[in-house]
Amino acid sequence: MAKSKILIVEDEWIIANDIKSSLKDLGYNVVAVAATGQESIDQAMSRKPDLVLMDIVLQGDIDGIEAAKHIMKALDVPVVYLTAYTDDEVLKQAKKSGAYGYLVKPFKDREMQATIEMALYKHQMERKLKQSESRLFTTLKSINDAVISTDKKGLVTFMNPLAQSLTGYKTVSVKGKYLQEIFNIKSEEPELIDTTLEDIILNGLAIEQAKYLLYSKGNKRVHIELSSAPISDDKDNISGLVIIFREITKRIAIEKKLLDYQKQLQSLTSTLSLFEENEKRRIATELHDCVGQTLALSKIKLGLLNKSAPTPELKSSIKEILQLIEQTIKETRTLTFELSPPILYELGLNQAVQWLIDQFREKHGLSVVLKNDGVDKPFDNNVRFFLFQAIRELLFNIIKHAQATNVIITMSGNNNNLRITVEDNGVGFTKPSVNHDGFGLFNIRERMNHINGTFEIESNTGRGTIVTLVAPFKAEKNIHEKELI
Repeated sequence: MAKSKILIVEDEWIIANDIKSSLKDLGYNVVAVAATGQESIDQAMSRKPDLVLMDIVLQGDIDGIEAAKHIMKALDVPVVYLTAYTDDEVLKQAKKSGAYGYLVKPFKDREMQATIEMALYKHQMERKLKQSESRLFTTLKSINDAVISTDKKGLVTFMNPLAQSLTGYKTVSVKGKYLQEIFNIKSEEPELIDTTLEDIILNGLAIEQAKYLLYSKGNKRVHIELSSAPISDDKDNISGLVIIFREITKRIAIEKKLLDYQKQLQSLTSTLSLFEENEKRRIATELHDCVGQTLALSKIKLGLLNKSAPTPELKSSIKEILQLIEQTIKETRTLTFELSPPILYELGLNQAVQWLIDQFREKHGLSVVLKNDGVDKPFDNNVRFFLFQAIRELLFNIIKHAQATNVIITMSGNNNNLRITVEDNGVGFTKPSVNHDGFGLFNIRERMNHINGTFEIESNTGRGTIVTLVAPFKAEKNIHEKELI
């Protein structure tokens, strides 16, 4: 498999070379390093990279965002921004430019690799999606409309060739017959389920692009999209009806494929998250079992050595080393919990959420109250991990954006579902976040959909926000096992 070609745009020579070295170690092909916006454009045009790592702040007349816009427009290549700033306005401009992500300096190699791979994959999927949409558009554009007209009594007056082909009737044989005799349709839309052809004819209903099943002369079923409108005279008297329809069987098949693609992307997102969590758990276990145990043993041995030290100076040095080891043990334990809290898997979701609340109260001074029914939450590890991550993500959002002083988390379960609400007294959204534009909220929504759960947000400016998660205790059988295959 060919290595992905990366163009680095960074005006700090030392940082650029460090990134270049890391990329090469990760197996990428660095085609060039540029220091200015214009140079990045020139290099991109000549080198044709698969992805551009673009520093936002560059020397010269063209900054990173402008250069990225030019490159993406000319080459349709994904751009990932590099920035040392997290200013909201800068990030807003970067988001509008159509970039595929950003990395905040300093960043780790694994973080950079994950961002690059996600950007490349997203770009590939978007390209396929655009191709599918283009094929769909071309297909629809090339299909002629079928047309049938009637008089005010519903007697057929005209059928064009395509209408004859779809219904199986010739105009000469049906002219003067009631439309119901040759046009047998059944609605596929709930709001039109009780709307019959007689209603359309007698009441002169105007219908736009409604989906129906058409049963032709040979009882062949055809999916159609139908629009109807009454034919009125200059005094608004209905003198007939015109029906325009087109076969959409191919379109429905394409829509199904697009839906399958969406489900595959959801599954991929979940799989990547689970792989990431499993890797974190592995690292946390290594830290605890190897590093932690080694440090603890070193502390014991130094303690014994300290007792037999012949001089006060040596005792003092050993004591300093013991203090450093003790501090390292604490930091290792903290890192282990931040990577993957063992309490989540050993004691369950209830205790893990309480631990999380204690951490936010201690580190951020946020007053969080947990109202828990105390009932066991029978989830597998994967769902339990996701719900824990969702609550943590919501708390981080509150810290960063809500300006809240109090948060109430309520966890209550019944025989089928766990209902979690996270309510804050912050500033709320300036408008209801119906589309969940932020990546964190988007990720939560997609994961909830994937486990057949729901995700809702209620918010008013100045009145706080309520986020509700509902997760089924019994998710679709083996859903997570399938993800990992």
